Amino acid sequence: MSAPDDILSVTARYRAALARREAVAAARMERAYTLVIARIEADATALAARYEGEDTPAAAIARSARYRTLQGQAEAELAQWARYATGVIAEEQRAALTIAKASADDLLRLTVGTAFDRLPTGALQELVGALGDGSPLKDLLAGLADDGAKTLGNELLTGLARGLGPASIARNLRAVSGTPLVRAMAISRTSVMQAFRAASLESYRQNSDVVSGYRWLATKSSRTCLNCLSRDGSVWPLSRIMPVHVNCRCALTPITRSGLTESMETGRDWFARQDEATQRTMMGPRAYDAYQRGDVRLSDFEGERSDPRWGQSTYQRSLREILGARELDRAAD
Repeated sequence: MSAPDDILSVTARYRAALARREAVAAARMERAYTLVIARIEADATALAARYEGEDTPAAAIARSARYRTLQGQAEAELAQWARYATGVIAEEQRAALTIAKASADDLLRLTVGTAFDRLPTGALQELVGALGDGSPLKDLLAGLADDGAKTLGNELLTGLARGLGPASIARNLRAVSGTPLVRAMAISRTSVMQAFRAASLESYRQNSDVVSGYRWLATKSSRTCLNCLSRDGSVWPLSRIMPVHVNCRCALTPITRSGLTESMETGRDWFARQDEATQRTMMGPRAYDAYQRGDVRLSDFEGERSDPRWGQSTYQRSLREILGARELDRAAD
């Protein structure tokens, strides 16, 4: 019996099937957009009912306009994939149509919790692929609730398309399945953020004439793990997707071939200028002492491992792993 595919292989196959305009793959996108449109219409109806007979606040008017924008984009995408799914589109029309991609801007907006008013078609395609048969994500969801793969998968898809943040999606996952909020949050943030990263990278690859690589972008805060903070600002080739960890908030920004580079403070620079209390809190007392002695550097906390189902991922190495038990005990004396 062959080993199951990792999630990157599953989504890559689906992406290739979409590029070839295969009817089965297109039908999955058609179903996804049908579901998205229904959920957006429900949002708009609920919003209108809430303010029926009252003066509608400006914020609600703006939200209603956003719903109309997203619905129009979703309907256009549905029409495209419906034609592919039924096999009636002419070859000339196939050549004229392209798969829309999510931009890095969408990923960055998601990272800081800002709603977007453009349908994240690229990320949605990546997530549909990740929910395919044989995918680790689908297997995970299937074990969380009755008909979990379908019910929870639909919540992920519609939440992403409607511009909900990972926390809002996690609450919806919990509501429909009873999944503990902490686990729901891990599933939501990890799957949604990874869909945006994959879509952004695919966009960069398809524009490799102007994009030569990408830069790792971490959130610089005391909540950021040392592994991601050390990697912040590092340059990666388009041939490799960044190996993130569960709940990772990191993004990727393009590096153009123009030769112009933006100066930026890296995660290592940011950490170096923090006060002792912040550094000690983030590292822990023993690791901080070792850092001050020069026994470890921030880069020593970068860890990477491979999982047969989830592919490459990163983690924060422990001080024991870095120094070894004997050296750690000697340093403590």
